[in-house]
Parts: sequence; structure tokens; C-alpha cells
Amino acid sequence: MIEGEILNNIIGQKFFDLTILGKVGVYKNRKIKYKCQCKCGNIIYTDITSLRSGNTKSCGCLKSSFIKNLNKTHNKSQTRLYKIWIGMKKRCYNPNCSSYKYYGEKGVIMDSAWKNNFISFEKWAIDNGYGSDLSIDRIDSNGNYEPSNCRWVDSKIQNNNSSHNNNITINGVTKSISLWAEENNINVETIRRRMRKGLKGKELLVPSYTYSKGKACTF
Repeated sequence: MIEGEILNNIIGQKFFDLTILGKVGVYKNRKIKYKCQCKCGNIIYTDITSLRSGNTKSCGCLKSSFIKNLNKTHNKSQTRLYKIWIGMKKRCYNPNCSSYKYYGEKGVIMDSAWKNNFISFEKWAIDNGYGSDLSIDRIDSNGNYEPSNCRWVDSKIQNNNSSHNNNITINGVTKSISLWAEENNINVETIRRRMRKGLKGKELLVPSYTYSKGKACTF
């Protein structure tokens, strides 16, 4: 039986800001598509499951209104700190974020006070050395975003502390690629190219010119 055929008097029913106007067709998955009018007047098409579950509450204006009102609360949505705060939330809680696999998927979360209140995070940031040239860094790269585990650092320190930063061991010493590159005056990408070619150990750090009797190395 096609979902929705057993529903009676569904026309005119209201779900959140949407009112069902009529049935317009059937999806390929045999779900009935309904024409709905939003409280704001816009028309959208969706199925009864989305309406009943609350996944679809409006044409989208409800979410836009919420974000607009949230921004009005502190008028700081365009600041660098606010964008850093949003970035943390995405990494921890949004599976669609490219960095989620390094954070949320591994169980990294935000301090509850920070997660639910930007002003709380902003106050901590300013009281703990925030600068426009610094980024937030977790002291324990496996720990959470919380006051006791966070600090403001430059990009070099953050990259070296990153849990997903590539580390290599040479003569029993393990360091990040960026640190090896800096200490040996070699470009990071040069080391990465050499690794892809199968080179190991000290071969990764040899100056380019020594490979080809004075000619620049191309890998």
C-alpha cells in the first residue's frame, strides 16, 4: 500500500508552519507528495513522513528567521571569533563537514557552555590571549574543545600539534613533516613527493641539488 492512502482528511491539516493543500503525485519510493503552503505564503512539496517527524517545518523561512534572530542577539556574526566558533561546531557536530572525521567522528565535542553560547566562548577567548593572528588549538589533540584543553597559538604550533598531521620517524626521532621541513630548509611538498616515490629516512631530507650533480631535483 502506498504510504498515505490510509490517511483521512489530511487536506487542510497543519504541521508546524505548513498547511497541506492537496496531493500532487507520488515519489519513486512510493511516498505521496503533498503541496503545502507555508505560514509566510510560500509553496513547497514534501511527504507526510517529513511533516510528521518535523524534518520539514516550513519552506525554510523558519530556519532563516532563527539564524537572523540569533545574529541579532549579539551582532557579532561577521567577526573572526564567531566564525571560529561556528567552525568548531561544524567539526564536532556536522557529518557533512570535511573535517568531521578528525573531530566529531572521533568523539571530540565542545564544552556545553561554549556550544550553546557564543558570548561565553568569546569571553574566554579574550581573557586567554586571543589575537587576530592566532588560531584555537587543543593542547591534547585527542581531547575536547573546552577551557582546560584550549589555547591560542600561531599556525606553526597548531600544525605540529594536529592529530591528523603527517608525522615521520627518522633515526628514531618522530616529528611532523612541517617541522622536519623547517629544520632542514626543505619545502614540505618536496618531502611529501619523495614519500610518494617510496623514499624513506634521511633520503627525505637530502638537499635537492645533491641528487643530480648540481641540477635541481624535480621530486
